[in-house]
Amino acid sequence: MQSDDVVVPLDRKVDCPCGCGLFGVARYGRLKHCRGCTCRSCSGRRVRSLGHKSQGKAAHKLGLVPSGRKARSNEEDEAGALRYENKTGRVARPVITAFRNVRAQSEATRPFGDVRPFLATFDADGLHVGVFDLDHQVELALAILRNHGFEVG
Repeated sequence: MQSDDVVVPLDRKVDCPCGCGLFGVARYGRLKHCRGCTCRSCSGRRVRSLGHKSQGKAAHKLGLVPSGRKARSNEEDEAGALRYENKTGRVARPVITAFRNVRAQSEATRPFGDVRPFLATFDADGLHVGVFDLDHQVELALAILRNHGFEVG
């Protein structure tokens, strides 16, 4: 037996009550579904918790939530001078993929010593959209203000 193998006594394992066919340790709420259950309520619970985690990280990076405080579960309830909507998972993957491809193309032709922040812009149906990495938001905001003629320190 390897050190990373975990042995669970068979008397603690049960068939999942929803009929998904899983046999494992009972978890998740009143009905005691098994870990990894694929029923609608269990998968919805996992998706919701992942979305809340991602939304909290985004709110902290945007400065809408002070450190040490938990983000609200609804983006519209956050105070601040910014309105935002957070997407994660299947909805966000095409945007992330396009951003990574455009950034890789830009990095391949970037001159040596160029430290300007990167902003990907997309245009479709008359709508211009900018996508950027939240870890570089301050540098990007300062660069945009400089491009518009504002004197920034």
